Amino acid sequence: MQAMDLSVLIPTHRRPEAIDRCLSHLAAQHCDALFEVIIGLDGDEQGTPRPIIPESLVNKTRLVRPGRVGLPRLRRAMMQDASGRIVLWLNDDAYPQPGLLAAHLQAHREASTPRVVAGQAQWFPVEHPTLFDRLVQQSDLVFFQQPDGSESCATTYRNCFGLNVSFRRDMALEVGGVAEVDEHYGYEDIELAWRLSRGGAECVYEPRAVVEHDHRYRAIDVHRREYLLGRAAWAFAHASPEFACELFGCDLRDPLVTEQLS
Repeated sequence: MQAMDLSVLIPTHRRPEAIDRCLSHLAAQHCDALFEVIIGLDGDEQGTPRPIIPESLVNKTRLVRPGRVGLPRLRRAMMQDASGRIVLWLNDDAYPQPGLLAAHLQAHREASTPRVVAGQAQWFPVEHPTLFDRLVQQSDLVFFQQPDGSESCATTYRNCFGLNVSFRRDMALEVGGVAEVDEHYGYEDIELAWRLSRGGAECVYEPRAVVEHDHRYRAIDVHRREYLLGRAAWAFAHASPEFACELFGCDLRDPLVTEQLS
């Protein structure tokens, strides 16, 4: 039995149209490597129905439904089910562009040491963008700015977002896998990249590995996101304090810091 080259892990929650579109784009990939697709369904059948799997992916795809567990736990369940040497994380609203899988695999094959490969995320075009749309898409309000240029280059764990990032599965498991946090959203991707980099992996930005991110943020959405990230920051300050101190520049567990932030 041949070893699996790549496991594509896609979590989804209550966004059936997004995951169906993501799989449609994934089915159009031209990739000679052996790959599998694992879809994590967060929630019950009514809220998060089974996706429509393109015919070319039917024999490559498995579904994981652990219940309503939140993103970090869902990622852990998918990681446990994966068998590929390389794991690629995608979002359900991050649509693979031509050459995505090949670019990720090539970035790992050409390296003599382990890598965390962060791909490029382009915003899905908004037909009639508002001022707030432009603020989101042209600033680092939601994501840190990606490196310029068309060639791969070194980056940091801060740019290794779970909507388009790959790494060696065995190394991820060696450093502890996805952090065991109770929150449903936030920081589990870059925290794992941080541990991988401390374990000897090189963080690399690969602009040829492109997804189109179809997520339009309203002001209320950004407000909600920041609230959830605040909860996750507090959780990671306890679950992974060294990471949190490096990321935030302070110890959120310190009562003096808490007082200043309140």
